[in-house]
Amino acid sequence: MMLPGHYRPPLRSVRVSQFMSNKYRKYSAALRGEQIEADRPCKQCEYNLRGLKIGGVCPECGTTIILDNPFRDSLCDAPRGVILRLSAGFWMTLGALAILIAMPFMIVSLRSSMNMTIYAVETIAAGLWLLGIWFITTPINTPNGVKFNFARGSMMRIAARWMQLPWLLLILLEIGVALTTPRFGAGPLTQIESMLFLPLFVLGLTGFVVLGLLLMNLAHWSNDMSAHRMLNWAVWGLPISTLALMLSGVNVVFGLLTCTMTLLWLFSIFCFGRAMLSLGSSVTWAVHHSRQIADRDMRLRRRSVGEPEEDEP
Repeated sequence: MMLPGHYRPPLRSVRVSQFMSNKYRKYSAALRGEQIEADRPCKQCEYNLRGLKIGGVCPECGTTIILDNPFRDSLCDAPRGVILRLSAGFWMTLGALAILIAMPFMIVSLRSSMNMTIYAVETIAAGLWLLGIWFITTPINTPNGVKFNFARGSMMRIAARWMQLPWLLLILLEIGVALTTPRFGAGPLTQIESMLFLPLFVLGLTGFVVLGLLLMNLAHWSNDMSAHRMLNWAVWGLPISTLALMLSGVNVVFGLLTCTMTLLWLFSIFCFGRAMLSLGSSVTWAVHHSRQIADRDMRLRRRSVGEPEEDEP
């Protein structure tokens, strides 16, 4: 675990725009039949392929010699279906965040925080959030998936997925209280809400921290160091500022703390939204480039067996 400002990325920062740099275009278009100059074992039989050419076959087992993935440490190595689910998950969660950000303006326009329209919108946002997180935390049983805690048995992945449920339970409990509480007096669910609110809220904040740490691993996997830094701030800033605001609301003595923590809370929300947008863009580009890499490998295999290549658009 790291505090804000203490992270120094060990890898060179790679922005989304660099995916379409001249270096990548030259790399994907070059090496057609280039000779392997360094020792390189065959992936099937470990025969030394030095001196052979890309697109040929291993003389021992006949396996096609394909070009190494230029994004060896990126999401392009993951199965394309997995990357598609990740991409869909990020855009769902961004939609949920956009709805939640617009909620205060909706409340003001409707002049009532108890309006059922507000509760319906909250439920939709919570549903989008849970479905998006479900896609983002899909099991990835590849070497990098295991390394970055996305494997099926990873406790971090499982906790990040299921510890988002308290947010939906809080909204449903709030709706239940609003529907069953009479105009004067307490309803049957009021006492239950008072008992469950704090445990569910703390559990939800803990789940947010676990999710943030998992997303930091994903940012490292996709070489999105900008998102990594933003998540580092959000993971610590949002829970600390939220808890501080809850405590400062009890006593007016903490007025200065309330102002400071409010600014920290807003900054943390901005960092989290910016990180999710950056990661969503990186994952979407990974879908595109995984398709390019698959097409390139197919052309190499066809060339190795002498099949005619299809005309490129």
